[in-house]
Amino acid sequence: MRAFRHRLKTTVLALGASLMLGSSAMGKTPAVCPTIEIAPIASLGAAASRTFPGPDGKAVAVERVSLVTGRDITKAETSYAEGAWGLGLKFSAAAVDRLRAYTTAHVGDQVAFIVQGKAKMVVKILDPNMGDGAWISPFDKPEGDKLAAGINACLKTAR
Repeated sequence: MRAFRHRLKTTVLALGASLMLGSSAMGKTPAVCPTIEIAPIASLGAAASRTFPGPDGKAVAVERVSLVTGRDITKAETSYAEGAWGLGLKFSAAAVDRLRAYTTAHVGDQVAFIVQGKAKMVVKILDPNMGDGAWISPFDKPEGDKLAAGINACLKTAR
């Protein structure tokens, strides 16, 4: 009986630790999926509906509706380019179309790449986005790997 209680207690503790760490016994699903979105910078004088801390610590005001959200991501991976580690994202066809249409019509405007509630990058649109995703940088490699793994794990559970 004592051995049974010990095994039961160990199992309960392991299950509790698994839930607290955001993984399940079935397959390490994150408790909370990483949040990523691309949103247009709010125009000057407009009442911005949302603000996020920017890369320099100043508030970045963005429009209420995002162009791309985490639901639009189909794949995430870290890569090294232009002297920095970054997070490469692939988007659904609908998100690619939205982003392409917006960037075509808004050359010269800015968009914010919001990662985990912070504006990681604010960029000026120099030309239309003709690719099937985006690259956000810089990240240190462990941070990028952790985000990519979390995003990809959430994609598997959403299917």
